[in-house]
Order: sequence, then C-alpha cells, then structure tokens
Amino acid sequence: MYRFIRSGLFDTMQVCYNLIFQHPYETSRPFGTLYEAEKAGLGILTMRGPTSGTFQRWIQAVNPANTFDYTPALIQFVLSNPLVDVALVGMRTPEIVRANAAIVADLDGRIDIAAVQERYV
Repeated sequence: MYRFIRSGLFDTMQVCYNLIFQHPYETSRPFGTLYEAEKAGLGILTMRGPTSGTFQRWIQAVNPANTFDYTPALIQFVLSNPLVDVALVGMRTPEIVRANAAIVADLDGRIDIAAVQERYV
C-alpha cells in the first residue's frame, strides 16, 4: 500500500477500515495507510464499514438472543474518522438507502476516535 500511495499515480485509495480493522488509522503513534494517503493528498474511500457482518456474528455467538442492529454505530465509527472522505456501504433496497442517508445526516452519532483509542488502546 505504501508503495502505491507514494507512487503519485493515484488520486484515491480504497481501504478496509472499520471498528474491527482499525490498523490503517492508529492515533496513538500516529501510523497507518490513512495517514500516508492523507499526506499524499489522496482521497480516502473505506470499504466494509459495517464489518461485512463479522461484528454482528461475533455478538450473536456470545448472545444468541441479541437482535440489536449495530449497523448505524459501525457506520458512524467510520464516518467519525476525520481522514475518511467516503464510506462505501452496500445498499440493496430503498429502505437501506434511506436508513444510510439518515446515518450520514446524524452528526450527533460521531465520536472522537482519538479519545476512544487513548482511553482503551
């Protein structure tokens, strides 16, 4: 990734980044491909913000009765990153499009990722 970023041949970078897979943006060092892409002036697109269902399956494994929808919080986590320009998420129905638009509009759902990592990492 770093070689591609430094090549100067690209305008944007698409990278997996979410609550589970946070290593592209480590605030305690600061280190990661998101920082390098930002320094190079690349647009940053993230994929798998809702973890492709992995987080939800983990929760279901330890609490089979759980029916809470974590998708909004998982998307908000990605949107809270100040380096992310676009969060790519799947939208198969008009209802999901409307729900995702509402998540984007809900600025109160954003968190201070650096403060969270400082406290818990």
